[in-house]
Amino acid sequence: MSSFSTKFSGYTMTQLNEFLEDDEKLSVTVQEMDEMQDVQQNKEKTLANNRTLAEQNLTLQPQLEHKKEQLTKSYICLQESFESYQLRKSKLGIVTVCTQDTENHCLLISLYQGLEFFMFLRFLEI
Repeated sequence: MSSFSTKFSGYTMTQLNEFLEDDEKLSVTVQEMDEMQDVQQNKEKTLANNRTLAEQNLTLQPQLEHKKEQLTKSYICLQESFESYQLRKSKLGIVTVCTQDTENHCLLISLYQGLEFFMFLRFLEI
């Protein structure tokens, strides 16, 4: 605001009041101020930068959609593999019954079964 105060520091109260009553003159003066021009330039740069970023994002949209489709297909395949694994596991009669007394043992069994599942997935090469 230094140029603002410098510009009007020599005005009398009457001159300032007249200036305030003339909207056109006030608007032109504000537009000519260095601070206002800096703000306008920054605004234009920011808008140009945002437009560039938006255009870059739009060019990446097809790739994003493709990756989302791949992820969905992989998830469906993983779900089917997991269901198949659960079915095979139930056919083998592997049942884990956890009680308060055997909680640590159950955690170890669950960890072991998770490791088996991981190895099964690696075997399927998902």
